Amino acid sequence: FFLHYTSDLGLEQIHARKLKMLKILNDAVANSRVIPYFQGIRDNVSSRIDMYESLMRIQDEQGYIYTPDRFMDIAKEYGFYPDISHQMISKVMTMFRDGSESVTINLNISDIYNYKIVRFILKYLKNAPHPENYVFELTETEEIEDYQIIGEFVEQIHQLGGRVAIDDFGSGFSNIVNVFKIKSDFIKIDGEIVRNIGKDIYAREFLEMIAGWAGKHDKEIIAEFIENEEIQGVICENGIRHSQGYLFSKPSELV
Repeated sequence: FFLHYTSDLGLEQIHARKLKMLKILNDAVANSRVIPYFQGIRDNVSSRIDMYESLMRIQDEQGYIYTPDRFMDIAKEYGFYPDISHQMISKVMTMFRDGSESVTINLNISDIYNYKIVRFILKYLKNAPHPENYVFELTETEEIEDYQIIGEFVEQIHQLGGRVAIDDFGSGFSNIVNVFKIKSDFIKIDGEIVRNIGKDIYAREFLEMIAGWAGKHDKEIIAEFIENEEIQGVICENGIRHSQGYLFSKPSELV
């Protein structure tokens, strides 16, 4: 099919899509339509999935599911993000309260600056029977401006028995430096590095270097984007404990 493009047509389509998504976001907040999806993380020692990453989705009135690339930028631009983030965190923490499996919960740096969200997390952890089930995954760490606030948050999480991960490790020099400033329990290696370890010697050597460093400092590594047996083989050769990717699990709702 072909569409004859004019500048007016393009602008109208952009506005129409944005208005539609704003309506969906408003409904999601009002009617609790933030839907947690989960991708399993394999423990390469026990050869079983015992951890999940929680992934935000939203649902419209007709039941259609939207991924973050469709709504996240608009949610942040128009102020919906704090509400959908709080709803997501609350649902995930409740779902994993009494089980034996762990879950990683993505926290944007703005979440840690949000008093309401931090107060909820700390209060919930304090009363949770298994606080060690919760791993708070810090995303977009390149946006950190005040390391004292982040450090205090991480310390409070640890005091209550929870754990912390840093996302996309290796995506930039500033991100690497963050590991030394934030006392995390896990580091998640940037997916582009993992994806290329079979064909790029530099990516593979970087992976080996990080695996050695993490072992010395008692940090566990989660390798994302494990898409085939070749990549998984390199991961296991380097003693990396956790593998996440389509080879083992695709995002879905828990049943």
